[in-house]
Amino acid sequence: MGKKLRMIWTADGCERPFRGYLLAGLVAIELLMSFSFLGYIHIEPVSLTTAYIPILVAGCLLGPLDATVVGVAFGMASMWKASASYVSAGDAVFSPFSSGQPLASLLLSVGARALFGLLIGLCYLAARHRPRHRMFWIGFVSFFGKTLHSVLVYAGMALLFPELGLGVGSAFHEFFELNNLIAMVGSAALCLICWRIWNIHAFRRYRRRMAASDRAYRPKSSARIFRIAAVTLMTLFAGAVAIYFVQRMNVMLRQHDIVLSGEAYVDLMHLQIQFLLGILSLTLLVLLTLIFVQRYAAYHSYEAHLDGLTGVFNRSGFFETMERAMRRLPPAGAAKYYFIILDVDRFKQINDRYGHPEGDRILYEIAARLETTFEGIGSVGRLGGDEFVVFLHLALSRERLDAILFRLMEGFHQIACGESTVSCSAGAVPVAAGESSDEIYRRADAALYRAKENGRDGYWIAGYERMEAEAERA
Repeated sequence: MGKKLRMIWTADGCERPFRGYLLAGLVAIELLMSFSFLGYIHIEPVSLTTAYIPILVAGCLLGPLDATVVGVAFGMASMWKASASYVSAGDAVFSPFSSGQPLASLLLSVGARALFGLLIGLCYLAARHRPRHRMFWIGFVSFFGKTLHSVLVYAGMALLFPELGLGVGSAFHEFFELNNLIAMVGSAALCLICWRIWNIHAFRRYRRRMAASDRAYRPKSSARIFRIAAVTLMTLFAGAVAIYFVQRMNVMLRQHDIVLSGEAYVDLMHLQIQFLLGILSLTLLVLLTLIFVQRYAAYHSYEAHLDGLTGVFNRSGFFETMERAMRRLPPAGAAKYYFIILDVDRFKQINDRYGHPEGDRILYEIAARLETTFEGIGSVGRLGGDEFVVFLHLALSRERLDAILFRLMEGFHQIACGESTVSCSAGAVPVAAGESSDEIYRRADAALYRAKENGRDGYWIAGYERMEAEAERA
C-alpha cells in the first residue's frame, strides 16, 4: 500500500537519484529565475512572465509533491522581493512585513503557489495515466498552467485582500493578448520536449543504470559531511559578503556626500541579499552538475562490472559489490544476511536441443526475475554459463527467505522452453561476519549440491552448524 501511495505522488519510473537531483535543480532554477530577468523577460514589444515554468516541469516529470516544493520556493522568493519598501501597493500584499496582515500575505505568496504546484501536479498525474493521446493531455495541462496560476493568485487576493478590488475574472483580462499566448505556447512546448526526452527508452534505461550504480557506489559518510559543510560555509560566506558590500557602498556614498536613510540602507541590503541568493542558486546548479559528473563516472565504472547478456553484475562486479556491502552491514541479530547460488536445471540439454539463442533468452529472463525478486534487498550477479548468485544485504529470517525462494522457483516455471518450462536449483547460506567470499561461495555450492540431490527444481537453505558438520564429513 505504501509503495502504491508513493507511486501516486511521484512519476512512474522516476528513480530516486534522478528525482533528487532534478528536484534540487528545479528549485535552484526557480530561485535563479525569480531573482533575475530570466523569470520576467522584457524585450520590446514582448513582456513574458516565466517564473512559474519550473513548477510545471516538476509536476510533469516528477509529481505533485515535487511541484509543491518548487511552488513553495517560488512563493518564498516572491515574498522576499515584495518586502522591499519601493514595491507598489499591489505587490506589497505579498509581504508579511509590508501588508499589515502577515498571515494573509503568507497564504497569498506561499500558500497560493504551493496549491498551484499541488493542483498542476495532480493534473499532470491524470494526464500521464491517460492510455490514449497522452502527449495531447500533457500539452493541454501545460498550456493552461499559467492561467491556473493566475486564477489561484487572483482568487487569493480577492479572498484575503478584498480592498484591492481584484477577483478571479482579473486572471482572464489578458488571456488573448500576444504576450500571454506566447508564454502559454512556450510553456506547453517546453514541457512536451522535457517529457519526451525524459521518456526516451535509452534515457530511461540510463536512469535505471545510474540508480543501480548509485546503490552500488554510495559515497562515504565523510563525503556527505564534506558536502554539507561546504554548503553551510558557502551560505555563511555569502551572507558575510552581502554585509560587507553594503557597508562599503554606504561608506563610498558618504564620501560623495550622499547619506542613506535607514529605509534606503535596508533596501540596499535587501537587494544585495537578493543578488547573492541568485548567485547561490547558480552555485547550486554548478554543484549539482559536478555531482552528476561524478555519478556519470561511477555509472561507467558500474557498466564495466555488468554481464553483457543479462545486465546483472559479472563475477568481478558482484564480488566487489558484495565485499563492499559486507563492510557496511550491521549485526544481523535473529535475522541473517544470506548468499544464494542458483543454476538452471539441465541447461546443457536446453542449448543442445533448442540452440544457444534460446538458451540466451532463458538466461536473460531468469536474470530479470532475480532482479525483480531481490530488488532493494540484494545484489544479483552471473558468474558464467547458467550460474547466478545473489547477496542479500537486508537481514531476513529463515522463514521469509523460504517464502521468497518458493515464489521464485514457482516463477521460473512460467518461463517457456519448447513444450515445457524452465526449472532451477538453488542453495542459500547465512553469511558469517569476517568470512571470506571464497568460503561463503564454497558453503553455498555445497547447499546447491544438496538441493540437486533432492531432485532439482528446488532449493536448500543451510545453517552454520549443518554446513560445518557436512564439511567435516567431507
